[in-house]
Amino acid sequence: MFRRVFMVVALLLVSHVSLWSFDSYEKLSKKYRNTMDSSQFYLKSNPQKSLSYAINSLEFARLLKDEEKLSESYLQMGKIYRIQGNLNLSQQYLIKAKTYGSKYALYPEILKQAGITLKQQSRFFEALSYYMEALKWYQEEKDEIEVAAMYNNIGRLYFALEDYDKAIDYYRKTLLIHNREMNSIAISYHNIGAVMEKKSQFDSALVYYQKALGLYQKGNDSVLIAYGLAAVGNLTVDMDLAQMYLIQSVRIREKLGLNADLLESKYFLALLRIRQKRREEAVSLLKDVYVSAEQQGKFQYAYDAARNLAPLIMANGDYLAAYTFEKKASQWRDSLYVEEKRVKELGFEYRLQIHEQETAMNLLETDNRNKELEILLQQSEIDKANHQRRLWFISVISLGLMIILSLIFVYTQIKKSRLLRLQNLKIAEQNRENELLLREVHHRVKNNLHSVMSLLRMEKRKMKGEDVARLAENMEKRIISIADIHDILYNQKKLSSISLSHYFTSLAHRVINLHGVEGITFKCKGEFVINDIDRALILGQLFTELVINSCKHAFMDVSYPSITVHINMVDKKFKMNYFDNGKGVQHNSNSIKGFGSLLVASHVQKLNATMHVIENSGYHCVIECNAYDS
Repeated sequence: MFRRVFMVVALLLVSHVSLWSFDSYEKLSKKYRNTMDSSQFYLKSNPQKSLSYAINSLEFARLLKDEEKLSESYLQMGKIYRIQGNLNLSQQYLIKAKTYGSKYALYPEILKQAGITLKQQSRFFEALSYYMEALKWYQEEKDEIEVAAMYNNIGRLYFALEDYDKAIDYYRKTLLIHNREMNSIAISYHNIGAVMEKKSQFDSALVYYQKALGLYQKGNDSVLIAYGLAAVGNLTVDMDLAQMYLIQSVRIREKLGLNADLLESKYFLALLRIRQKRREEAVSLLKDVYVSAEQQGKFQYAYDAARNLAPLIMANGDYLAAYTFEKKASQWRDSLYVEEKRVKELGFEYRLQIHEQETAMNLLETDNRNKELEILLQQSEIDKANHQRRLWFISVISLGLMIILSLIFVYTQIKKSRLLRLQNLKIAEQNRENELLLREVHHRVKNNLHSVMSLLRMEKRKMKGEDVARLAENMEKRIISIADIHDILYNQKKLSSISLSHYFTSLAHRVINLHGVEGITFKCKGEFVINDIDRALILGQLFTELVINSCKHAFMDVSYPSITVHINMVDKKFKMNYFDNGKGVQHNSNSIKGFGSLLVASHVQKLNATMHVIENSGYHCVIECNAYDS
């Protein structure tokens, strides 16, 4: 009797516990579904709010110990962080989603989102493998809408790799699939427009962009509308209409918090402000673009912003800031070159290493999965404890996580600092190599000119007639003078800052010695430092021709011949006064139209300078040009 009563009571207790557990599971599942639906609803309109709901859904999924729900939560967080521009964190969550979701229907969506994030990180060949795997899944499921989306994504990858023919092939494949949504068709038009723009077929590109924008607006998708407005505004010739498109694009992307995409709209608007000659607004926008691009690691936008900022700031007279941005542009250009080289190298190595990488990734994913299961078991034990003990455990775990995150943060900062030092050393080494290369170029040009001079001398011996011999001799001397210019530049300590006083003095003495005119005194007054090697070459050739003309024509019957040069900067312009105490220029003389005078005029034109000859005793000319090449 007692045994029967005991069994009845035990059965009642077991059934009560089971019903309680089932009820708790149903409530958690409902909460998970509500928070996930809310996160997906706010994904494009309010990413930050969407993230808050996604974090809650992840906690419910952990309590439920449901791998499919965990995978969906990680996928949602990966999407949100990608939209917000945090690509590293996005990739981490997508890897977790891939770990749990390989058995479920959302697995190809995970592959697609991981490929998009990798593509935005310029890891093109890894992204291509994810896209191809996702495409295979969708083709097996005969999901034409997603197949079309994957064709578009693969086309974008080939577009990024500058294989425009393959890109446009994939874009056109999407147009052959009829069972597609409106946004998918619009994206195909947009992508074809991008190819046309790269091929400089701007009118055709604008037509495709406008078709895409019309469909975006019908679909009422704010993210895509902003995307289309930026593309159309950038190519629209009418500046008022372009301004309207670009301002709308900026406002939508700012409202939605699309930090990565906002760079594009602001940069296009800055270019428009330059066209409108609204420099202050352009400078403000470009500075904003540069800071954001630098934070997000967007090399191309950082380079473009710095490159455009330098001349605008220089026009305002802030040469130091202009020089700083010019230097930053050079550094980002080098980074882009390194990135491009890295991508090309990966292209050759990737096919050989892909199997090993996938094997390593699978092992890593298995390890991560085991660790996540351990964490879930620990959380399950905590849930079984009473309320106070659970709070105590959570506090301890939180403190531990804070310490670990602090250590990770410190380690990351130290690693970044080391990488930055290495990059700076590499850049300095590259600068030294560039300067050595430039010196070698000058040295070889000088040697080549000497070779030409030797050939000219050999030919001169065969020439007959005084005029021909004189012409050959003049050409020989000019070649020697040009070789001297390259020799002086080759021996400069720093090619980035050339003292014109020292430069002109060395040239003058060599030209005077070459023409064998004795007793000429040369003085160079004032100082100016030039940092443009091309302008230094032209200035040297101009100055050399002036000295040659003085040596040949000025000092007949002059007892104490002299040449004096004044150099300075007046009103942001370089100014040079050239004097000799010779017989001066006779306006009825043929020397005014001589070969030397024509060369002087040619060099003045190359510098975009002005030259005035002042009638005085002797020869006096004034040459003015911009202090720096615009």
